[in-house]
Amino acid sequence: MSATVKSEEAAEIKRCAEGLFSRYGGDSDPIIAGLFMRRIISSGEENLGEVISQYCSDPCHDNEELRQIFYQEILSLVSSAVIPTINRFIDDCDFNFFDAVSDSGSISVEFIRERIYFIFKETLDSGAGEIILNSSFNILRYRIIDKYLDEIFAMESELYREIIKEVPKSFSLKDCKNFIKTIFVVRPSLYPEINWKSTKHISDEERRVIAKRYESRFRPIPCRIIDEAVKSFNPMNVTSGSNAVAGLVYIFDLFCRVSPWQGVPEPGAEPPHKSWFSLALINSEYFGFNTGILEELYCIAGERNW
Repeated sequence: MSATVKSEEAAEIKRCAEGLFSRYGGDSDPIIAGLFMRRIISSGEENLGEVISQYCSDPCHDNEELRQIFYQEILSLVSSAVIPTINRFIDDCDFNFFDAVSDSGSISVEFIRERIYFIFKETLDSGAGEIILNSSFNILRYRIIDKYLDEIFAMESELYREIIKEVPKSFSLKDCKNFIKTIFVVRPSLYPEINWKSTKHISDEERRVIAKRYESRFRPIPCRIIDEAVKSFNPMNVTSGSNAVAGLVYIFDLFCRVSPWQGVPEPGAEPPHKSWFSLALINSEYFGFNTGILEELYCIAGERNW
């Protein structure tokens, strides 16, 4: 802490950050709350000073110091809310499926866990691609992959058959879940380069180049995971070949960019998941959704009253 910033002032700025975090919905959507707070910082010194002055009785240090202290408080608040969910996945996953999608040989599971944690945390701290980070966080927080893959595999549906065609034959249901969850954890780190838009199409050649470049940066994450993550940014109506995994990730990403509603629907109302998939089907051409996948998700959500 700078000598010009008193401990009492730093404590007041911390209270300011906590108050704004709560006001912007940090308890339910911590990453989005962090996004709004970062915008306060970037909106100009006068604006930041005005916000801080509401909480600090005598902020005598300059606004650049305010900015730095405030920014660190944002990182701390967002990390405290998000990282435990990411760590639960990383700690619970054995990453045995890596052997089936990589020829890198035996790799320590602890090293894999450290690398995946670092990749996600680096992106979270950078503030890049918050909306993609938010969907990945919600996917893990609300166990979306576990819930829906359990149903897809139990039904042995068309989507199930397409998924098992794409993944290695040795994959169990657990491996499929962990494979897709790992794609979601890695995915936000790719977003700043891809800068996805609904009309943007990443060619097969571009995808291979990006995946190869990030393979060395993300080592020991297999290129197959990175490739699927890049592919999942493409609207499925402009993507050739078999894309069950990428198509599912593409849909769940948009589904979870805002926290899925967890309440009980009113009598006569559609449950929230079913309602979302219903609207997605109506707008599937615009967003580039795979309608076959959407129809299965819609049916599952309806049967389970999700």
